[in-house]
Amino acid sequence: MKKGYQLDPVLGIYNFLGFREVLEEEISKGPLPEIVLFVIDLRDFKRLNLLLGMEAVNQLLQEIFNTLKSVVPFNCTWGRFGPDLISFYFRIPSDKPLFNTIIKLAEKILFEFRKPFKVNGRFIKLDINIAISIYPYDADNAQELIEKTEKTLIKCKESYNRYLLYTKFIDEDMERENKALELISYAIENKKFVFFFQPYFYIKEEKLAGFEALVRIIGENGEIISPGKFIDVLERSPFLKEFENWSLQEIARIIDKWKKVFSFDFTISLNIAPNSFLDQEFLKNLVELLQNGYGKHLVLEVTERILIKEPRTLLTSFRIVKMADPSIKIALDDFGTGVTSLKSLIDYPIDVIKIDALYIKSMLEDTRSYIVVETLIELSKKLRLNVVAEGVETRPQFEKLKELSCDIVQGFLLAQPMSEEEILKKFQPNSFKKLLQSS
Repeated sequence: MKKGYQLDPVLGIYNFLGFREVLEEEISKGPLPEIVLFVIDLRDFKRLNLLLGMEAVNQLLQEIFNTLKSVVPFNCTWGRFGPDLISFYFRIPSDKPLFNTIIKLAEKILFEFRKPFKVNGRFIKLDINIAISIYPYDADNAQELIEKTEKTLIKCKESYNRYLLYTKFIDEDMERENKALELISYAIENKKFVFFFQPYFYIKEEKLAGFEALVRIIGENGEIISPGKFIDVLERSPFLKEFENWSLQEIARIIDKWKKVFSFDFTISLNIAPNSFLDQEFLKNLVELLQNGYGKHLVLEVTERILIKEPRTLLTSFRIVKMADPSIKIALDDFGTGVTSLKSLIDYPIDVIKIDALYIKSMLEDTRSYIVVETLIELSKKLRLNVVAEGVETRPQFEKLKELSCDIVQGFLLAQPMSEEEILKKFQPNSFKKLLQSS
């Protein structure tokens, strides 16, 4: 450790400024052999301060550092960038293949972190992500190399316990995300979010059942911007809470308006972001909405990925919603494409499953897809769940789903997403038969 450089008080290694300076010195010695920078993110580490206390957390940090030193076989320089970031760099030995060496080391670190750490008699399991960049291929100086690694770490945060090497595509992804954030900020500030609605229909009774609300943004030139341009970024952004509050108010307004127009108990399906069901303020606003009598007109759509994120908290949220108004429905969207098991249909108060359009699209040409669709419909019937077939685009698909006793169909065969005004112009009690006759 060089004298005069700034050190982290807990681990006695370089802090960010000291690490950057010694890395710059190392880079100045020349590009070969390559310098590899690892930054390790200790996920959700800050909450351990509340759980364990500072003294125990410092002890845990020392255990983590000792484990890392025991795993890394090279002469490394270590640093700590903040409460939850530990970094190190080393030059690749001349007799070692570059990428094979990096990948083996990253996998070895991940393997070691599968084991819990023991602190004050308690076993603590940590999740981590690892970001990696290489000089001279990824950057020309220390600051740039660190920045590229930090960008890679942001990309890593989409999941847990993974490693990722920097590539130029990460810069391109971040540029797209920045543009999406600018678009979302514009929509929030200028009230440019709007819902389009895709109707869905009872297939047996041949009548309109309801509408799925699909968010759009009205651009500066009046163009309609589809959610593919921004929805993934919105769900991870600080704007999510404001958007979700707007969406509840907007759906309530539309329900009030359409109750005066439609003579049947229509429903509106509203997609809920995974993080929102875990947010107490959103839950409070939703419960208030339900207590005002909107539940029978609402279907809350969630994707399978939400079921693996804090399942106990999610189950509690579902129960609170159901207690507020038992008539509200919860739908599992894109069913069959995620990572959950069929057990989720038992563990959670799911009322509706939506078969993903990928299965519907291929069901008449691919035997396996057909069997999946057939089985899901039969299973739903036995579990007393409603089943919706998404992405119905052809008359033969429609007829086959009717033969299989699917409950509800949705897709371009019958109707594309349309504005609130178009819905009121186009849909009357006999709309279903007219749509079929024209398809």
